[in-house]
Amino acid sequence: DRNRANMLLAVCEKILNLGLISKDCFINIIGGIKISDPATDLAIAMAIVSSAREVPVKENTLILGEVGLSGEIRPVSRIEKRIMEAYALGIRYVILPTSCQKEVDKMTINNDNQKDLISGKINSVEFFYADNLHEAIDILFS
Repeated sequence: DRNRANMLLAVCEKILNLGLISKDCFINIIGGIKISDPATDLAIAMAIVSSAREVPVKENTLILGEVGLSGEIRPVSRIEKRIMEAYALGIRYVILPTSCQKEVDKMTINNDNQKDLISGKINSVEFFYADNLHEAIDILFS
C-alpha cells in the first residue's frame, strides 16, 4: 500500500533522521505480491534503515511488528503460526514487539515427540524484543 509505505518513510525520517527527504525511495516486494499485513511494517522500516546506512540486516532474520506514528512497535496477530513457519524454514533470529514476549514464552515446539518450551532460545533460534524503532536498530545493527 503506497500510503502505508509513505507513512513508514515519514516515520523513519522524523524519528531516525535518516536524511530521506533528499533521496528517491523505492520499496519492492519479491514476486510482486501485495502485502496488506501491518506486521511487515518493522521489516520494511529496518530495510529502509539498512539502505540509508548501507549496512545489511543480519541474515536469516524474521522481523515482525506494526510501526506506529511515534516509532512504537505494536503487537502482531497469529504470532505462534508465524514463528512455527519461521522455525520450519530455519530462521535463526526473530525480532518481535516486546508485547508478544509472554505469548512466545508460552509456545511449545514438538521435537522428536518431546515438547520444548521456547523461552527465549531453542535449537539456535534467538528471540529479541523491541518497544520502538531505536531498540530494533540496536538489536539489528550493533
